[in-house]
Amino acid sequence: MKKVLLGILILLILAGATLFLLDYFKVFTFEDIKEKVLAEAKSIPVIADYMVTKDQNKELEGKLKELQDELFKVEEQNQSLLEELKARDNKVLEQEDTIINLQADIKKVTEDTRDYKAKVKRLADVYAEMEAVKSADILPKLDTKLVIDILNKMDEEIVAEILSEMDTAIAVEISNQLSY
Repeated sequence: MKKVLLGILILLILAGATLFLLDYFKVFTFEDIKEKVLAEAKSIPVIADYMVTKDQNKELEGKLKELQDELFKVEEQNQSLLEELKARDNKVLEQEDTIINLQADIKKVTEDTRDYKAKVKRLADVYAEMEAVKSADILPKLDTKLVIDILNKMDEEIVAEILSEMDTAIAVEISNQLSY
């Protein structure tokens, strides 16, 4: 077995030395061998479809580099767009919070307005039941807007009686603001 392996080893060394010498003296170069092998390979249709020359390889590497550069730019744009989207999302969340706060404020103002109108209606009923002289004495001491709102809720005849009992200057001021 050792003799067989030794024989194969000697044959390989001799074949390598022969190829080296042929290449060295330009009798049969490695380039020639490569070209012949490539020519034979290209003659096989299946292999020919997958063979690439050095020029084609360089061209493909150039295209690959261009595509990688383009991919990098697109990734940068995507990152920029993602950051912009996050900023917009944050702004939307802030605006939603603002809307929620405004809706709560509107609800409170609506409730306050409803309560104020109920208060005004109750007061209008109370002052309408009083004698005009007493109402005329109390109403000028209240806030002018409240007095106007109370009088607007009363019947015109009752308002006329109350205004007739008030000081003329105050009655004129209130009359100018009434919305009859």
